[in-house]
Amino acid sequence: MCVILNLIQDPWIPDQVRNGRNKIQMKKLLKKKLKMAGAKIRKSKRAVLMLKRKTVKLGKNILKQVKKTDFIIPHFNLSKVGAMVLVFGIILQITGMSPVNTLAYFTDQEDSSDNAFVAGSLDFSLNAGDWEPVTIINDGLLPGDTVTRQVRVVNDGLLNFQYTVEAVKTSGDDDFCNALNLSAKRDGAELYNGDLLSLVIAPPVVYATTTEDTWLFEVNLPSSSGEFADQHCAFNFVFKGWQTDLSAFGGFSDIETLENILEGGSASDDYYLSGYNPVKDAYISEKNPNNNYGSQSDLYVRSKSGEDNRRSLVAFDFHLPATTTISFAKLKLYMQTAPSANRSYEVKRVLEDWNEKDLPGDPIGVDWNSQPTVSASVSDSVFTGTTNQAWVNWDVLSDTKKFVDGTYDNYGWRIEDTNESSTSSREAIFDSRDSNDDAHRPVLEVAFTAPKATTTHLVINEIFYDVGPGKGSDANNEWVEIYNPTNTSVDISGWKICDNSSCDTIPAGTDPILPYGFALITNDSSTWGYWPSIPTETVLIALDANIGNGLADSGDRVILKDGADDIVDEMSYGDDTSVFDPTVPESGRNKTLARIIKGYDYDTAFDWVINATPNPGTNPSEGGEEVMRFTSDGIEVAKSFNDLAPLLDGPADIALPADQVFEPECACSQIEEEQAPAPEPETTSGGGGGSLETSPASSTEETVVPVIEDTASTTPDEIATTTPDALNIVVPENPVTEEIISPVLEPEPVSAASPEEAPVAREEPAPEAVPVKEEIKPEVLPAVTEPEIVSAPTPAEEPAIGGRNE
Repeated sequence: MCVILNLIQDPWIPDQVRNGRNKIQMKKLLKKKLKMAGAKIRKSKRAVLMLKRKTVKLGKNILKQVKKTDFIIPHFNLSKVGAMVLVFGIILQITGMSPVNTLAYFTDQEDSSDNAFVAGSLDFSLNAGDWEPVTIINDGLLPGDTVTRQVRVVNDGLLNFQYTVEAVKTSGDDDFCNALNLSAKRDGAELYNGDLLSLVIAPPVVYATTTEDTWLFEVNLPSSSGEFADQHCAFNFVFKGWQTDLSAFGGFSDIETLENILEGGSASDDYYLSGYNPVKDAYISEKNPNNNYGSQSDLYVRSKSGEDNRRSLVAFDFHLPATTTISFAKLKLYMQTAPSANRSYEVKRVLEDWNEKDLPGDPIGVDWNSQPTVSASVSDSVFTGTTNQAWVNWDVLSDTKKFVDGTYDNYGWRIEDTNESSTSSREAIFDSRDSNDDAHRPVLEVAFTAPKATTTHLVINEIFYDVGPGKGSDANNEWVEIYNPTNTSVDISGWKICDNSSCDTIPAGTDPILPYGFALITNDSSTWGYWPSIPTETVLIALDANIGNGLADSGDRVILKDGADDIVDEMSYGDDTSVFDPTVPESGRNKTLARIIKGYDYDTAFDWVINATPNPGTNPSEGGEEVMRFTSDGIEVAKSFNDLAPLLDGPADIALPADQVFEPECACSQIEEEQAPAPEPETTSGGGGGSLETSPASSTEETVVPVIEDTASTTPDEIATTTPDALNIVVPENPVTEEIISPVLEPEPVSAASPEEAPVAREEPAPEAVPVKEEIKPEVLPAVTEPEIVSAPTPAEEPAIGGRNE
């Protein structure tokens, strides 16, 4: 015999509903039990009495059957009285009419399943990019400048929510902060336009979609405002979210904050901090032989008769270890205006030092009369074509190799027309390093492989001290990178990092720096969020205090000391000459000072360069080839040319297909002839550079004879039909002895009554409305010897005039 109980479940319901149902359910249960007993249900006590009588009658009938069958008695070994008691008890149990004190020995257990409560969650995050310039920004916002920052709101929780946005100033100059205007757009719809610090997006917007909310914040310094040099505005965008359909901050809530810092600039500031620039350039004019043009925004190369030629000079300051292998080197100038006829432009290595500008207290700036001598050999020669707004590239691999290994001193190159003094003026205009268009300034691209450093101690490898927009603040987010060039781990717990006034101790328990690994030291751990590409194996150290007394932007020193307080490595920069004199130049905002090759330590300022592409906790390539692009704004570093930002071309700054293929080293200059338009005929007479004359070729080479321009019959508008092969002239370089060509100078007299002319106005037509984007390739020039005109005694060996061997 068994008793089976069933649980009948209702869904979970609020208390106010449940209480009203309890009485009804109890009545239904009582009726159900009475029906099981076969009784007609009444609400009176008489109905209950009738049920008991029927139960007794039922028991007697069952007992009669028991007596007839004699079944229970023998089976359970009971007497007839015992059997009657048993049967009667069962009947009472079935009908629910058993005595109050009767004990039941039958049990059952039922579980009420699927009772789960899940708490909702409200959580969101901000995914923000850096501030991006819309107009050109030097070292800070100038009147009329605009910057933008994109912020995405991401729902990380289970609940939809509503939120407000406001701007809250945290520090800075009131005048500058109050001058800034802000436009705030959500998914393209502008929700605010007004003063930056007055931003409040209210009533709240509702986040109720499966996609992310995208905000675009655009900050502008009005053209009508003055300059705010050396001023800054630090502020937060504060996003406050809470449950929908509730009052402000009702129910679950979340607050997310985004830090920002904007700085003011000055148009009068020298863009190249501390007067330092890794590039110097100038053009020189034969017609104005005493004029210096080192401050001009353009470089000119002109061929024109009447002693009216122009040439340009350019040099890049770089110092790679002598054991570095160079596999690629190209000089690139942006030609904004092409000559009216296709010309051959050559580069020659400069053999002595020169000064870019006329500056008080400095040597006189370069001019035509004082121009430095150049190598007799042509480093490379290319055809210009006639397309405006294109990069022109010269292969300078051979020169760069010898700059690095110390064979030659690095004084740069001179760019000139292969055949000067044309009857018709033929001139190209290039952007100089002083151009307002920083994307089109001269560059030198180099690919190299350096052997591992043999340094036996930790080194200070990279320093980020001038924190700009999108990277936090100087107070919290400066950092110093330490590199371990050894093959053993180094525990720096208890070591010290110092500036010029105080030291901070590396916390105990800091992980050791792995062999050939990095550590980053900063004030606040928020720094790591600004540099998401930091490798996981990099040791991260947050001091919760400034590095020393805070690294000064104008100049400071950085010192690493071990546990015994001995100096392991040190450097100085800017106006601090305590370690290096001359010192390492200032980096400028959002750039770093970095060792040009990780781990190399010659205890000189030349170990260091301005890194325009900071890479904390890593190096672009571990033991392999790296690339560097030397620019007027520092050095861009990457693992391959594909990882560098493409050089931009044209008025809309559309990227050209980059020249990323390393070309095999060749003793001769090369050009892709099918890309070169036909050059115009040339003269053999030239101003200052000597004349060109062919010489017999060897039996294995084809003789090349240049076409001579007939000055009597050629008109300025004549269309040239000569093939490019006619100008493929190269002077082979003698690896042992090299002639020095001094320019033949026959300057045109300058009247004392008339001042020396300023840069001659451009004579070429304006660029086409829709220029064709073109990257000029080097030409294929067969090796042909060329006699040289030498106006100075020829030394047995090229002199090293000034400068420094690398």
